[in-house]
Amino acid sequence: MVMTLLSTKAFEISSPSSNLRLKSFSASAFGSASASASSRTGSSSARFGLIEDIQDGIAGFAKRFTHKASASHILIKGADSESKLNELLPEITADNFATYASKYSSCPSAAKGGALGTFAPGQMVKEFDKVVFNDAIGVVHGPVKTQFGHHLILVTDRTEK
Repeated sequence: MVMTLLSTKAFEISSPSSNLRLKSFSASAFGSASASASSRTGSSSARFGLIEDIQDGIAGFAKRFTHKASASHILIKGADSESKLNELLPEITADNFATYASKYSSCPSAAKGGALGTFAPGQMVKEFDKVVFNDAIGVVHGPVKTQFGHHLILVTDRTEK
């Protein structure tokens, strides 16, 4: 789903999965929004898919302002990155994570013990977000594969306003 801001009162949502486009959606009426939709398929199931896409999109958009997380990571790149992280994993705890990140991570954050600071959903790649915003706090997770390589992730904090 793609959301495009048209003005302070309207935006457009298009959904490739349902082949529909929602136009002139009033941003001030999230709960009882009315909209004009145009459909290439015309099927009611496609329209229902669009409604679900809109609800998911609005919820995701709202989470960017209400959810925050802090995490540290160890990034290893290369063909053997996953196996290297699997070798290290039994030795790494929340207490010694920064030491291992400083020694092994190929990310510039290694200089800060792998600390990435605080961020909102959508600021990191999808695979990273999934772990940080859903998995347990204070536990080392991974290896997690992203476009950058493989990561071990330590979620250090998560808040919801």
